[in-house]
Amino acid sequence: MTESLNDLGYGHANLKALIEHKDFKCKQYDDPPGACYAAAKKYLRTHLAPASFKTYWTLICAFEPFILKAMTPTTILSAAKAAGFDGEKINTLRIMSHNLEFAQIQPPKRAQDLLDTIETVFTPYWWQHGLIHENIFNEVFDGETDIDTLKDRNGKPLNVMATNRQRFMLDNHILWIAEIERRKQAEDFEREEKARDRATRDALAAALPAKARQCSDLSCQCTIDITTPALKSANEKTWRKCSGKGCATWGCPTHFDNIAQHETFCGKIKR
Repeated sequence: MTESLNDLGYGHANLKALIEHKDFKCKQYDDPPGACYAAAKKYLRTHLAPASFKTYWTLICAFEPFILKAMTPTTILSAAKAAGFDGEKINTLRIMSHNLEFAQIQPPKRAQDLLDTIETVFTPYWWQHGLIHENIFNEVFDGETDIDTLKDRNGKPLNVMATNRQRFMLDNHILWIAEIERRKQAEDFEREEKARDRATRDALAAALPAKARQCSDLSCQCTIDITTPALKSANEKTWRKCSGKGCATWGCPTHFDNIAQHETFCGKIKR
């Protein structure tokens, strides 16, 4: 869909006319009822300067009774119908008619074939899954040469992009709501994993000596204390260092062989 309900409906036009009417006065009103307004007030109070908050909140409270007059159920349903939703029925032709490229498809039979594909494949899939996954388009249109020509598109896969980037979906579809919740849980888990990894690294760093040398093998956590000359001399005897002048590659007793392999290509060893 290329146009939203706000574009196709008269709600905002009605609201503009009401606000411009002589009866509209931005005076002091009681707070609108409901948890949403309470949450909005708390958010604005937190993030706005006191003077700005007072201005905005006074305006929002004055808006509320006019919004109810402008955004009536009849107005919203009319906009939904214009967009292609009529009750629980999706009017595919009406939705596609907003797309200029669809209107230019020739011959007409090809346009009808596309509508039939939407009705028989994509619409049922959407009802069952909440959105249409990218691979379904790839499977249905495999071999087509004049559809989806953006072969070199880079970036995130479409299915993980934000809501407004999806091919076709509705915010209140029960399966889409579940998908959003799944994504949120995945993001929370990833964030918690990063926090745990950071805490582990910080704990390891805190446990290290004041001055230490670590084995150059990336998978090894072995370290030796070289804080004092005596400790440095004693502990380095059990380790092996690359013979290249100025090379700082060291190996613990477990990874002596790694140093030998390293020396075969080390650029600091004179050949």
